[in-house]
Amino acid sequence: MALIVRGEDDGQFEEEQYVAYKFLIERWLQQSILEPILEYYNQKRYELGYDVEKNENYPLINTVNQILEKITLVGIFVPDNDLSDFLDIGLTFDCTWDMENGLGLCLVKGEVTEVGYQSVVL
Repeated sequence: MALIVRGEDDGQFEEEQYVAYKFLIERWLQQSILEPILEYYNQKRYELGYDVEKNENYPLINTVNQILEKITLVGIFVPDNDLSDFLDIGLTFDCTWDMENGLGLCLVKGEVTEVGYQSVVL
């Protein structure tokens, strides 16, 4: 079961919806997920040898602000009851370093439990 955000019947969003979305993205998500994403990115970069050999798709990134520029949220997955024991919410992102597989993030009780390809969420 996927969560879809949509406006009213006329397609417009209420101000409260914008405020809630902005809080979700700017406060909660950024604070709780960017550090694990940065750690994942740097681990991938190391595993592929791009910490030694330069690769334009995997530039050196040291800060969460830099990693934020490389990802775009594309999906929010809220599981049904069958999956709720090990996943509260899943987030999928497009990312500049792996356009084919993207980036997926699993959260349980607001804590990041897994970061990987988008398939970890689905």
